[in-house]
Amino acid sequence: MPAAQRWVWASGLTVLMVGLVAALQVPVLVGYITVFGLAIVLNATLFIPTRLSAVMIAAAVMLNPLAVAVLLGIGGALGELVGYAGSAVRLGAL
Repeated sequence: MPAAQRWVWASGLTVLMVGLVAALQVPVLVGYITVFGLAIVLNATLFIPTRLSAVMIAAAVMLNPLAVAVLLGIGGALGELVGYAGSAVRLGAL
């Protein structure tokens, strides 16, 4: 998948997240959980690598930027571990 399509996909998820949080008037905690979940999912994909830039920018506008950065870092690391574990299982290392 070309980089432009990956960027559009990640931007679409971000717009959906921001729109749902704004339209539903959900608590801020749900926004942080959504950011964390998106970081895990976007980094756990093995065949469609994406960037978290769009998620980071959109979430930092609405939420605390430092908390968003920490959650994206932790979620991204956990997502990458899922990818490595999947590769290890597929290769028979585990």
